[in-house]
Amino acid sequence: MDMQHHLRRQRNIIIDRRDFNTRVQQQGETFDEFLCTLRETASFRDFCTFCTDDRPRDRLVAGVQDEDARRRMLEMPELTLQSAAHICRVSENASSSTFGIRQSNLTPPTTRLLSADSREVQCFGTCSLTLRLGRVQHTVEAAVVKMLNGPLPSWHDNIKLGILPENYPQQIKAMTMTAAAGDAVGDAAGVAAEEDVDRGEADDDHISSARDNRCVKTTTQKMPPRWNPKTVGAASRGVPPLHERQEHFSQMKAAFPRVFDASGPLREMAGGKMKIELTEDAVPFATHAPRAIPFCWRDGVREQLDDMIRKEVIEPVDHPTLWCHPLVPVPKTSESGAVSGCRLTVDFTRLNKFVKRPVHPLRSTHDAVASIGTEARFFTKLDAKAGYHQIPIREEDKDLTTFIGPWGRFRFRRAVMGLVSSGDVYDQRGD
Repeated sequence: MDMQHHLRRQRNIIIDRRDFNTRVQQQGETFDEFLCTLRETASFRDFCTFCTDDRPRDRLVAGVQDEDARRRMLEMPELTLQSAAHICRVSENASSSTFGIRQSNLTPPTTRLLSADSREVQCFGTCSLTLRLGRVQHTVEAAVVKMLNGPLPSWHDNIKLGILPENYPQQIKAMTMTAAAGDAVGDAAGVAAEEDVDRGEADDDHISSARDNRCVKTTTQKMPPRWNPKTVGAASRGVPPLHERQEHFSQMKAAFPRVFDASGPLREMAGGKMKIELTEDAVPFATHAPRAIPFCWRDGVREQLDDMIRKEVIEPVDHPTLWCHPLVPVPKTSESGAVSGCRLTVDFTRLNKFVKRPVHPLRSTHDAVASIGTEARFFTKLDAKAGYHQIPIREEDKDLTTFIGPWGRFRFRRAVMGLVSSGDVYDQRGD
């Protein structure tokens, strides 16, 4: 501390403030180097407590070289030094991975771009780029879109580069089951095998052949049709027309009914029954009157309850319980913002206060993608339907989830959205 006071007396504060107020980011200087210099020189300026962050922030906005970053900072009404530094770092990282593209070099877009969820994304323009992967070279029309700070090749460009197979996203192969004549397919006493067969060789449902002097019957499931190459091209940005996608999905559901059929009781997830543990100071809560439900929703709410009973997600309760929570329907809105029915929820606020949460870290999308091996060639993204409802709750804990509605009391037989421990249990079993 004495050394700092000594060094401080040797400096001229007027010169220090002049150097600070004229400091700008130099050519070739990274943002972090510029920020460190600003903070170092600011420490000798004798700024008041309120100016410690404000003055470096203002100097940063005035002195940074990146015009796009400066514009974004000036658009923020309550800009802090931390948020300004974040904007500059993101912009610098984006500039280092944009292949030297500038907005002045872009051609106005001629088509609409849609995201994976069919929402339109803002496109600043397009330009021609040549991509190289090993010995493969491919020229693409690159679109620069908002909020995307790195390259994201489309899958039809990945096909040209050899990253994806030429027939992507067509199903890879069909599966056949073979069994000895007279035996049921899949019977342990019979001969069962799985063979990969090209689509062109799998037109017939039943093929007879001889193997080991035995008559073997082969049954091939019908798989989704091929994509029509005339309708899947650059003009459609690689997206098949709607009727082909619907036909493809219908064939998929027919080929794998056990996976897609959700009309009956839901299958249970591996891992045993879910345990709901309470703290020692837990105080039971029970409401004895249901909350009012708008008459326009009542038929829909009743249908959803009946469907959950049929799928063995909930069951009626006819005995006294210490816990009872209110049923709370919430409006379900469409993409346009219009209300399209309601979604059933249960208010577990009082119960969640006493539930011991089995914390399990949720894996980020970035971490999951980064862990994929470089040798991977085929990629599939799945969205689980009724994931929590496939985890059974142990018998002694079911009463904790009792809820009341206009048609009586019910309790959950499976894990439920809104219970603080459901997400951790689901993530742990998924990993």
